[in-house]
Amino acid sequence: MPVEAIARLVRTHEPAFVMRDGARRRLVVTANVEGEDLGAILAGVRDALADLDLPNGVRPELEGRVVEQESSGARLAAMVLLVLVAIGVVVGSTLGHLRRTLVVLTNVPLALAGGVLGVWIAGGTLDLATGIGFLTLFGLATRNGILLATRTRDLELAGVERHDAVRRAALERLSPITMTVLTAALGLVPLALALGEPGAELQAPMAWVILTGLCSSTLLSMLVVPAWLART
Repeated sequence: MPVEAIARLVRTHEPAFVMRDGARRRLVVTANVEGEDLGAILAGVRDALADLDLPNGVRPELEGRVVEQESSGARLAAMVLLVLVAIGVVVGSTLGHLRRTLVVLTNVPLALAGGVLGVWIAGGTLDLATGIGFLTLFGLATRNGILLATRTRDLELAGVERHDAVRRAALERLSPITMTVLTAALGLVPLALALGEPGAELQAPMAWVILTGLCSSTLLSMLVVPAWLART
């Protein structure tokens, strides 16, 4: 018996199989937005859904990488603030001097300038990977300032005049700071060069942020931080 004898056949666009979630029928619509600004795409999708007149019982839900990134971004922002506060407490307890603590913390914006360049190289998207890179970068950059400030303090306690103490501290700490920065940078070069390759979606952007941030913070901190220490 032919099927036409017992059913009406119609060609239409329907899912190949029916999925259910919580006793409700579920239809999945996917999209690949690789290389685009996920935040802007998410905002556009939400605006489009708000303009739709959906029938009763139909409820849209957004899932996937872009939504997870949005939720993790809020947690990452809170973590950045917590890390900055912790860095300030550690630096302040180490130096015991408010103005010099603020001078050392200027390494954070100096590192941030280079880190922004790394974000641009990695695709211009501030996501979880680049956020982790900024957290690591802030700690490394602040350490360089602590080395300069603590050596300056020790020389002043030994009776050296402030300007001479700052100059000597900068010269004496130049080699240790350069060696530690080069060691970290050379270890990150293979990850940075893997940008765009499969499996390096997280490591490569993070490596670029740390690399460019270390370069800017090291070059600028050896000029800016000693000049400000000499005035405090």
